[in-house]
Amino acid sequence: TLVKIYDDSNDELLATVRADQNGAWSAQLPILQDGSKTVYAVNTVGGTPGAESLRKTFVMDTIPPSVPIISTIATVSPTVARISGTADAGSSIKLFAQTDLSTELGTVTAAGNGSWSMDIDPSASSALVTGGKLIVGANSLVARALDGVDNTSGVSGVATLFAGNVSAPALTANQPGSNDDTVA
Repeated sequence: TLVKIYDDSNDELLATVRADQNGAWSAQLPILQDGSKTVYAVNTVGGTPGAESLRKTFVMDTIPPSVPIISTIATVSPTVARISGTADAGSSIKLFAQTDLSTELGTVTAAGNGSWSMDIDPSASSALVTGGKLIVGANSLVARALDGVDNTSGVSGVATLFAGNVSAPALTANQPGSNDDTVA
């Protein structure tokens, strides 16, 4: 039995496959343009086509969301840093250390206007620092956006977050000598 798969919008033949002895089959469709698609199948036995199957509608979506923007990193408290930016509305924003795009630091969904913000704990005792996801000191962060079918954007520009306890600078003063009135 041959199975022919057609595009419902114009009856274009998309693929022909042979069913196995149990009648099971699968087909790889050609590259289709993004958007809603409806297909149907027809069994052909001995050259005679059978009835059309029920229609199956699906959405082709191969276009990734726009690259998100990290616009600010603000210290809210010693244990809260708020990272904010913009992205495609409804996209899922994932935050990463620039050197490790496989380990998420956090995830948030962009609002209907595209704005997003995420609070993370950059303190020395936080799970992000003690777990090695952030280092004590300067961390270069990037964001990626994912749409509803996990198409992934490129990487955002880099933003810097300071994690852990940043030591106060040491200040020293030299006593001026009898003929020296400068302080260093």
